[in-house]
Amino acid sequence: MKSLIKSSILRALFSTLFLIPHLAFSQVRSLQDAWRLYNKSEMAYSNGNTRMAADSFIAAIQSCNLCITQYRDTALALQKAYGNNCPPVGTVNEATRREIYSKWALNDIATACFIKGKSEEYLLKIDKNRYHEKNTDLENAKNLIKLVSKGRCWDPSGWFWSPYQGLLGGNNPCGQ
Repeated sequence: MKSLIKSSILRALFSTLFLIPHLAFSQVRSLQDAWRLYNKSEMAYSNGNTRMAADSFIAAIQSCNLCITQYRDTALALQKAYGNNCPPVGTVNEATRREIYSKWALNDIATACFIKGKSEEYLLKIDKNRYHEKNTDLENAKNLIKLVSKGRCWDPSGWFWSPYQGLLGGNNPCGQ
């Protein structure tokens, strides 16, 4: 599942951004930048270029912070609106897909938390001493994603995945 998520991250970003035209441009731009920088960083890290990776991970985190600052409250309200219901992961019918997309802020904040948390984890791998203070940022991302656990990210292959599960592993609090 981890490799499936990694391979679909960039495609999911572009699919999500172009299928939801009502998003504010600044939000689209910051989340798009975050995905691009995260993927660039991950490639640089896997190729051994840790300095370039660290710079790009830091920039990805900054883009995520922009998105989180702007839409956190909206996302929390959308999470609360779900009540005891939980959106599915995997393939869904068109009506369910539209319902999940209608919670755009929740989905984007959950995705931003995923990118931010994974970027923080990589920074700690690169140089634990240098980025030790970032550990609080990692905890903040993990704490926030717990509050937006019902957010979903679309993979253009035709299924939704849970940023909560992608960052924290295990089962989603929804039991999925």
